[in-house]
Amino acid sequence: MPVTVQLLPDEPIVVLTLEGKITAAELRLMFEEYHRATKQIDDLIYRVANIRYADGDFAELLTLMDDTERRFFDARLDDRVRVVFVGSDEMARRANQATNQALFVVEGETVFTSVEDALQFAREQLTELI
Repeated sequence: MPVTVQLLPDEPIVVLTLEGKITAAELRLMFEEYHRATKQIDDLIYRVANIRYADGDFAELLTLMDDTERRFFDARLDDRVRVVFVGSDEMARRANQATNQALFVVEGETVFTSVEDALQFAREQLTELI
């Protein structure tokens, strides 16, 4: 399956992994699983979206993900959710340039080149809140 959802044990962190050509139907299934996995979490949630091996560019994938979640799940801006992306070096560079201009502004980087770096960032941010 080109999309997977993994809620990390004992952590409010969900890793979404997207590989290859991604369709709205596959994203819908992914978000169904994501919303089921996180519905019992009342506190801050970090969503790490690993799109490093997904076909398409960052903006296209981001738009498809956003449109799909909004259309099928009536998603509103959820104060509990912080999104961090994992992408290729080029994707990270372009996304971080764009985010500095307006799209997403998070303390620190918003796009990392490895899941490990993204998880470390999420864990550090969660630790600061405790």
